[in-house]
Amino acid sequence: MDLFLVVFLLTVIQNAFIAETLRYKGVFPLGIPHVALCDHQLDNYHIKKDTYVLGNLLAITRDPNLWPKPDVFDPNRFLDKDNKYMSALPGFTPFGIGRRICLGEKLALADLFYITVRLLKSTPDYVFALPSGEGTADLEPDPNIFFRRAPNPYEIILKKR
Repeated sequence: MDLFLVVFLLTVIQNAFIAETLRYKGVFPLGIPHVALCDHQLDNYHIKKDTYVLGNLLAITRDPNLWPKPDVFDPNRFLDKDNKYMSALPGFTPFGIGRRICLGEKLALADLFYITVRLLKSTPDYVFALPSGEGTADLEPDPNIFFRRAPNPYEIILKKR
């Protein structure tokens, strides 16, 4: 297989993996607080000027109307039928929504891609594992941290293939 094609396919798969990671376990489940600039009626809700407004990004990324089986980690949901990466899916909101979306989105995605490539490139003869076995890490977020989702500490080891 042509080296360019291999690199392209790995890039597509890696982008899908990163996107699904951001969807599945987003960093800021309620986004960044905003302030209403004027009174506004949203369906049956009246939002007064100067009210703090939060976008429930976690609810969007777990909405079964937008994501089939939202509680399952599946990077393939970001690939079309031709295995091309799709980044602009409805409900994909890891960097916020609206006009005030995170300014660092492109830099963060580039950094995540670079870090993942460097990690995989530097460990080709190893597999990542949990010392106490598969499925033993507690990945549920710490309930004491309100705005940011962070799993409880756990260890990962590298095992020689």
